[in-house]
Amino acid sequence: TATEAYIDDNAIVAVGDDLTVSAHADETGHLVSLAGSGGAGLVVGIQYSEALISSSQSAVIDSGVQVLQADAVSISAGHSRDMQANSTGGALSLAYAAGVSAAEVEMDGTVQAGLGSGARLGTIDGTGNPNGTIGSLTIDAFSEVTRAKAEANAVAGGILSGAGTDTDVLVNP
Repeated sequence: TATEAYIDDNAIVAVGDDLTVSAHADETGHLVSLAGSGGAGLVVGIQYSEALISSSQSAVIDSGVQVLQADAVSISAGHSRDMQANSTGGALSLAYAAGVSAAEVEMDGTVQAGLGSGARLGTIDGTGNPNGTIGSLTIDAFSEVTRAKAEANAVAGGILSGAGTDTDVLVNP
């Protein structure tokens, strides 16, 4: 997914207060997979849980834009992420049992906040004196991950049994 906020090329803007260009995304997910199997012979139980996020956030005052006046100019882009994948399962047999459980969390994407080339903030009159002012300029880009968790639990029971788990977490904001 993409979240974009921008003032397009060559626009002319004047405001009596603050000017804010902001693109933010709050991404939250909690996936749970549960499974069980049972029998008298060979029993195999397999569970898998996967949480994938790929998104971009962009806030830009584009090339050639003129902001003639504003108390403050703020350009901000970012995302806050909280993702968890849980996989739990088991196999029970009177003879042979195998339980396998896996969970994966993967996050990637881009965050961009900026001022395009040739953008102008404030104005200057014919004698070189400012006649439109900008009180302040703030440019902020952030990627916040509050949780990236993968959890896998497996159990197997029988005369001959085995259980295994695998987890993977990849964060590339």
